[in-house]
Parts: sequence; C-alpha cells; structure tokens
Amino acid sequence: MYNTYMNDEKQSELTARLSVVWTQIIRGTGGNCAIDLKRMYGNAVNLSNECNKEWVECRRLRKITSKYLSLQKDLELALTNLEHYVTLASLMS
Repeated sequence: MYNTYMNDEKQSELTARLSVVWTQIIRGTGGNCAIDLKRMYGNAVNLSNECNKEWVECRRLRKITSKYLSLQKDLELALTNLEHYVTLASLMS
C-alpha cells in the first residue's frame, strides 16, 4: 500500500533526529570521541541520502520498495546507536 504522508513524516523525523545529533556532537564532545562520532554521523548522513534517493524512486513507482524499507531500518538503527554513543561521550567528558 502506497502511503505518501506517513513516509514523508518518517523522513522528516529522521532528518530532524540527524540535525539534533549533529548539534549534540558539536556542543558536547571533544577530543578523540568527537572524531569517531563525526565519522559515525557521516555514515548516517550517507544512509539518509540513499534513503532519500530511494524515496524518490518509490514516489515515481507509486509503491514502497523493499530497498527503501531496508535503508530506512538501517538509518533508524544507525541513528539510535549514534544517539547512544553521543550520550555516552557526553557523560564521559
């Protein structure tokens, strides 16, 4: 079933989470932790870009593809892990 609104909302939520994590990395960490977290953030941004490209393909085809769902799950997992590591790094510093 093709539901544009729900997936647009999900994409917006994931993008907002990415921006929140970036501000937390910039403000709260320093040293070697920041380098590693920035690298993890870059990976999440790459996943987000791939997910956005696949979402355009889904809208073109008017159906949700399995590749899109897989990318979305991977992005959610990467963001969750990154949020946990940012919290841990801020507690350590």
